[in-house]
Amino acid sequence: MNRQELYEFLDIETPQDFMYVENVSQYLESDDDMEPEDLKEIFAQLDGKEVSKLFEEYFEEIMEFVPDGETETYELLSNVLRSLTGLMKSGYTDGIGPDAVDEMERFRRWYSMDSHVYLTDEYGAEHDVPLRDALFSKRMERLGEGSYRYDFTDAYDYPLDDYVVNLRDLTEIEDYEEDLEQ
Repeated sequence: MNRQELYEFLDIETPQDFMYVENVSQYLESDDDMEPEDLKEIFAQLDGKEVSKLFEEYFEEIMEFVPDGETETYELLSNVLRSLTGLMKSGYTDGIGPDAVDEMERFRRWYSMDSHVYLTDEYGAEHDVPLRDALFSKRMERLGEGSYRYDFTDAYDYPLDDYVVNLRDLTEIEDYEEDLEQ
């Protein structure tokens, strides 16, 4: 999609309009091809600390739908969030740096397209879906839709890169995790 289509898709007119968790949801849940340079242009104009709060809110919401007992999936998403927000806030003075955008894009592709979660329905049919769709199915179960058995084993293949985080950010991350546990 070209730059104008991307802006329309994200429901923004300028990069500064990217200020709602719905914008994060639109972006992360898309399986459309997006030009990395267009994404970098948008995120370079945004405050990393503010966008990281939007990502935290989004992750908090989706992590509510990780099935009970799927500790490894929950921890993986927690670690991805920690990595993304650390990169968003780390040392780049004029907005979110290109490394953070590359990592966001890598996560988006894995989360919405490349990950494999196997759902087995009540008739024994198995469905191979990305993590995004598995969490959506779990959400729909809670609303009375059909139920599934979930196998997240093949979704654990998301490699996390190391990143630099300052001590203040580390304290904020620990506080955030404590809030999630309560």
